[in-house]
Formats: sequence, C-alpha cells, structure tokens
Amino acid sequence: MRFFYYNFLVIIYLSLDSRIMDGREATLGQFPWQASLTINFNSRRFFCGGSLIDELWVLTAAHCLEKEGILASNISILLGTIDRANASGAVLRHSSEYYIHGNYFRFNNDIALVKLNEIVRDTENVRAIMLGNYLDPGLNVEVSGFGRTQDGLINTKLHYTELITIRNEDCIKTSGSPAPIREVCATPVNGSTCPGDSGSPLVMQVNGIWKQFGVIIGGLIHGCQSDTSIVSRISYYRDWILDKIVPHE
Repeated sequence: MRFFYYNFLVIIYLSLDSRIMDGREATLGQFPWQASLTINFNSRRFFCGGSLIDELWVLTAAHCLEKEGILASNISILLGTIDRANASGAVLRHSSEYYIHGNYFRFNNDIALVKLNEIVRDTENVRAIMLGNYLDPGLNVEVSGFGRTQDGLINTKLHYTELITIRNEDCIKTSGSPAPIREVCATPVNGSTCPGDSGSPLVMQVNGIWKQFGVIIGGLIHGCQSDTSIVSRISYYRDWILDKIVPHE
C-alpha cells in the first residue's frame, strides 16, 4: 500500500495552535486519517494534530516540531481514535525521524513530515488520505482536531467543523489582513477554530473521495472568536513531499 496522489498542497494559516469551537464530536472512523501527536522536547511535551498520508508518513506543521530553536527529541503518534485520553484500540507508532522544510521560519514554509517506525495497515478506523489540488473560493471544507472547544478550555476528544472558502479580495474585509495570491481565506459555517491544535488537516470530498487540501499551522490572533482563517496555497511543496516519502534507489 502506498499513496501517490500529490497535486497541490494547501496549508491553513490559522492562529498559533488552532482548535475547534462550536464544532461537533467526531464518530469513530469518520476521519480515519486523523493523527494525534505527542511531541517531546527533553523535559517538555506538546500536542499537535497531523494526517496519515501514506503507510509510513504523517503530515503536520513544522512549528510543532521546533520550539524556540529546540528540535523535538521523539514523537508518539496515535491513529484510529477520537479520544486521546481513552485511546483503547488505537494504533500507536513512534518516531525520531522527521523532516522540517528547509526554509521554515515561524509560519513561513510551516510544513513537516514525520516518518513512522512501522508501517500502518488500513483498518476500519485508520486510512491514509489523498492530497487534493487547487482550492477555489465558495467551497465547503471541513477541519478536524483534538483540543480546546473554547478559549481556555482543554478537550481531548476529536471535533470537527465546516468552513467556506472566500475570495482573496474579501479576506481583508473579514480578517483585517490581505491575502496574497498564494493564500485563500475561509470563514466559519457553523463553528470556528480556537488557539490549540496545529498540524491537523483541512479536507473536502471530491467525487465521493475525501482529499486533504490544508494543514492547520497556527495564528488566530483574536482567539476563538475570529471569523476568518487564511489558507496558503503551497503547490510547490508537492515535490518536497515526494522527495521525502518516495523510496530512492
């Protein structure tokens, strides 16, 4: 099993560590690609989201693996669960091998790949997701993640909510920030993102097939009440991803 559906990759520019507010609890198997990462930095520990994109690889945000110039020492990855505090039956993998984009700086080029210590087989609740292509305005997309459901509240269960992409020229009207051509804005449909869970995917169904179009990388400076998420188009990362995950002779 190996997945090579890499067209354009999009990264959600939310605020530092986004999570889901006023979303709904996911059911087991609803987001089988969702990963929960426990990331160790010597004596410190952080949590992030991620997505299984291949039997050996999880896609996440670079800032999840680097804090104040210190790199993660090791990572535990949970798959196939909707409650990381009660993960009975989940698939557990570990990693000390990961790749942060070479031009990463703060939220620029904020993308990373984590290589699992053992392959993951498809099950009812665990399955890799394909990566999608260009993301147009006016589309309904979904974000999922573990963590806060409101400012200041801790949550361990997987939640999800819907967003709709909007035109770049409308972005400054709702967020106060212009969106260059490489980015797309998305506004809530019935929920929002909160400070919390970076690294998790933005997804959408295309012809009945779920595909990933983004990675939550951080930044709603107004917390859970922000009305706009900014999505960066990073199609040139496709070559970087393929170079890392495709075996070389």
